[in-house]
Amino acid sequence: MSFSFFSKKNIVPEEPIPEEILNAVKTMNDPQPARAKGNTVDGNEQPRITKTATTPSPFAESGVKNAASNAIAARTPIAKTMTDDVSRPTNKSVQKKHVALFIALGAIVLIAVLAGTYWYVKIRTVSVPQDADQQTSTDQTDVPAPVVLPYSPNNPNYLALNTEEATVDDISKALQEAGERMKSSNLNSPIEFVITDLNNNPLAFSRLAFLTGLKLSPELLQTIDEPFSIFLYNDGGSMRIGFKLSFSSTTEALPLIEKEEAALPGEFHDFLYRDITVPAKVVFKSGSYKGQTIRYVNVDEQKNYSFDYIIKENNWLIGTTKDTLRSMLNKKYGLSEAQ
Repeated sequence: MSFSFFSKKNIVPEEPIPEEILNAVKTMNDPQPARAKGNTVDGNEQPRITKTATTPSPFAESGVKNAASNAIAARTPIAKTMTDDVSRPTNKSVQKKHVALFIALGAIVLIAVLAGTYWYVKIRTVSVPQDADQQTSTDQTDVPAPVVLPYSPNNPNYLALNTEEATVDDISKALQEAGERMKSSNLNSPIEFVITDLNNNPLAFSRLAFLTGLKLSPELLQTIDEPFSIFLYNDGGSMRIGFKLSFSSTTEALPLIEKEEAALPGEFHDFLYRDITVPAKVVFKSGSYKGQTIRYVNVDEQKNYSFDYIIKENNWLIGTTKDTLRSMLNKKYGLSEAQ
């Protein structure tokens, strides 16, 4: 029996077919069944046909055929071989599955990395500035705000007045208001002011002498340059005034100052000592401060007023107290306590 429609490579060697099955198949194919011997009619042999041989049952034939077919099929692994061929994957399909698996795993890992990176960056960009803001706020709370001073302690400050109509009272009032602002700001060093008109043009000393009623001699007044400065100094809670003048010729000014020295406090009375009485004539004494010779006289000891002055280089420095003049020297010439 041949099964040519199957591929040779898939057929497993068949086991021997049992003899009873071969006989059944042979019986189905034999048209004349064997005669039984020894049966005669009238001395002649007559064929003795059995009921089964004479009238074969189609069901029997069919059953035999089915039995033969089932036996062959049971002993022939054709169906199993075909199933195995269909279900067994080839090398290419296995490779494709592996590649697909690796791609899927790589995609999962990439997504996880991207998600973690996004989360990290998002947290950093949101939380870190908040921490920085909180730290900045804490720092600003701990560190006191810088104090804005009304006047510069290192540079001259402009004090604008209507110099066309100003009087000695107006000038004194402007200086008094500036002194109060210094007190409220705890400015204890001498502050330098330059009086100007409303257009910030510096006021000339000759004009100031006229407005305040200074009684210097015309000869001495001519030796004094027009630029000048006024200093305010907080001397123990009381604001005191100092002058910084300069000479065009110190040689000409020195003998004139020696001549008028006894009258100098009275000549400045209307501007520097308005609230006290000043004698017409006083006697000056010499003192020393850090190697500098100072001329001074006590005008009112109870109210702590004096007239201290020094001529250094071409400058004439005047203070209404001892410490006022000394603070001006320290600032102008950089003198220290060690000197």
